[in-house]
Amino acid sequence: MKVVQIVGYKNSGKTTLILKILQLLGEKGLKCAVIKSSHSLIKHSQTDSGLFFQQGADPVLLHTPNALMIQTQKKDLLCLFRQYHEQVDFMLLEGFKSVKLPRIVCLSDEDDNELLENAFCTVKKKKTDYVFQKQSSPIGDFNTLVQHLCQMPEFPAAINCKKCGYSCFEYYTTQPDTECIVKESSRFQLKINNVTIPLMPFIEIWLMILLLVFWPP
Repeated sequence: MKVVQIVGYKNSGKTTLILKILQLLGEKGLKCAVIKSSHSLIKHSQTDSGLFFQQGADPVLLHTPNALMIQTQKKDLLCLFRQYHEQVDFMLLEGFKSVKLPRIVCLSDEDDNELLENAFCTVKKKKTDYVFQKQSSPIGDFNTLVQHLCQMPEFPAAINCKKCGYSCFEYYTTQPDTECIVKESSRFQLKINNVTIPLMPFIEIWLMILLLVFWPP
């Protein structure tokens, strides 16, 4: 799973840009997820599902003819990355300005300098299109942007063990020469009577955590 931030001030074109990226990546058969940061609190309505959640049910799943809606307690980003690591090709983050990850910055008329750290591409919305700021990046159009996204490295396993000397966020942003211990390790296999039992990805990750804690390299 590759992780990309799209940041910018209000009305700078973040949502429209994400829609375009989703379209282009979808045309390549790539599966994407989006996490949107919001400063608004969710108001639990007096619907059945809202009442279930307020009474302590977690998660509450609303099964409808066209979608499955899941309501659960807030999770931090690393927890969400672990959860979807094997399920999607791209995780797009809208917002989360304080998180330092490779990012696309949607420029506005405000002072954008504080957003430019870790930016590999800057764009400015002009009516129905985007102008790529070529002076700050070799990415000059959506074709080269998608090429760059597809060439990005995979995010680490998101267990934040720091055995490599970096947090998972720092490792992904700086791409140091130090190898990620989890990434380079062999996958776990459970064998019973010489029959290999497949493990869910999250079970493999937790087994790795236990080994790193009790038998550090």
